Amino acid sequence: MAGTVLVCTLVACNKEQEVKEGTNPENEVELVTEVIRASWDEGETKGNIAEVGGAFTWSEGDKIAVHTNNDGGTWYYSQALVAGDEGKASANFTTSYAGTRDAVAVFPNSLVTAGAADLSSGLTVTLPSSYALADVQGDKAPTPMVADNTAETLAFKHLCGLLRLTINGIPAEATKLTVDFLGRKVYGDFTIAAGDLEPGEDGCIISTTSPSANDVITISGLDGSVSSVTVNIPLPAGTYDDVVITPYNSSNVALKLMAVRHIKGGSYTASRAHRRKLTATLVSFSVSDTKKVVFAPGNLQAVFASAGSSCTWKFADNQFDTVGAGEANTSISGPGSVSTAGTFDLFGWVGDAGTYNSYGINIGDVDEYGDYHDGRFWPEPLKNDWGVLPIGSYASDTWRTLSADGDNNPSNGEWNYLILSRGGDMFAQASVNGKNGVIIFPDNYVHPTGPSSPNNVNTPVAWDKDDLSEYTANEWQVLEGAGCIFLPCGGYRHGNNEVIAPITYASYWSTTVGNRVVIFYASGGQLDACHWQSRQNGSCVRLVRDLN
Repeated sequence: MAGTVLVCTLVACNKEQEVKEGTNPENEVELVTEVIRASWDEGETKGNIAEVGGAFTWSEGDKIAVHTNNDGGTWYYSQALVAGDEGKASANFTTSYAGTRDAVAVFPNSLVTAGAADLSSGLTVTLPSSYALADVQGDKAPTPMVADNTAETLAFKHLCGLLRLTINGIPAEATKLTVDFLGRKVYGDFTIAAGDLEPGEDGCIISTTSPSANDVITISGLDGSVSSVTVNIPLPAGTYDDVVITPYNSSNVALKLMAVRHIKGGSYTASRAHRRKLTATLVSFSVSDTKKVVFAPGNLQAVFASAGSSCTWKFADNQFDTVGAGEANTSISGPGSVSTAGTFDLFGWVGDAGTYNSYGINIGDVDEYGDYHDGRFWPEPLKNDWGVLPIGSYASDTWRTLSADGDNNPSNGEWNYLILSRGGDMFAQASVNGKNGVIIFPDNYVHPTGPSSPNNVNTPVAWDKDDLSEYTANEWQVLEGAGCIFLPCGGYRHGNNEVIAPITYASYWSTTVGNRVVIFYASGGQLDACHWQSRQNGSCVRLVRDLN
């Protein structure tokens, strides 16, 4: 398994007879002193964290701990690495111990208490809640490691998972970053059972995380000199769905944030044998001269476990995912319910939180003019929008939809400003993973290396146009890492549960009272950022969070 990080070879075994301090001469404890040389395996590539686990160099003051079999088992520390040997691929450590060296050796020595007894109670590993940028940047990976302590060559391997995260678009005034794993415990004490402490085995991982408030890692030491950094974060074994990255200035004010998925269409499972490179760009989207937002990582979805049941709320696994004419979208049985199990993503317009259910959401109805087609009663004002929803790992009151004021002055709408008035690269139609839709570019967009540049930027075209940009799922992951948002065509539901044009209509609700919706027609090269649509019709919902 390509998990080896460093190799300790026993050399210059200068074994001596010593008397342990404070012992009775009649009951002398014989100590063995040896020099352990730690060095890189030259056959490995230090920077290839996905395969190797991160670069490693020794630092002044480093110590390792070795375990012995005397008196039921004892931990002994090596001497600290002296100045002049730090920053090297190999270094010598002198250790003195009684009995026979056995079981495991660990780094850093602080993982265990010197003189402690055997391993029957397992090994407790403490992961910190914060790191200095200098300690995790580039190829540096401060992960706890374990080595088989009985072999002639000690091969150290990671005890936990490692996330390599490249963060772009960091504001110059940022002094720290927080990485929020949304309820998953990522720092503090973790216990490894003694039977699982086997170097080289997949079981040699930190115990699985559980929901916890210990979910935010802080990286300090930013000084404005870099707008892009790569950091390596140790993670306990567990499954992670989303992560939110936020830069702060010296006054502890949040500057930007980006909600980004570890693995598009799935989850990231951290263990010693599984590592992941992830790129996230801290981006923003201007929706007025003074307001900026970030987008949710996928369209809103309601998941029904069975016909007539209440739903749970989530974001689509991928930005290009829609249900379209799928069964749940065409099985409306009343406000807030469907006649079949499934995932639903075409919603009636939202209204008063006190109407029909506590979320203020009407998912639509077969009766175009029925009593409950509206979700509110005209001219009752909009009160809560979609922000009242607790969605997946996100708390309530964090999300909303954009406005599309169109009765008197369409230019006032946020959708209009976003796709027609910002300036620069604003939008382009494209096919992503075989799905038609519209790419929205972040402010000050810089196209990344790899995928071809999009065609017809800021120009609506027919979907059957020959030069329509096409991107694979892998190419889209690169564009997504650069901050791009994709609004897939999901069509719209009309009348008796009929979904219309799921291939060529990107129809998304706004907050604006007056039934306004943004629709990318593009069947004939037309784009409308503010279009009338009856409230009982079903459209997609893409939520945003305010940055200021």
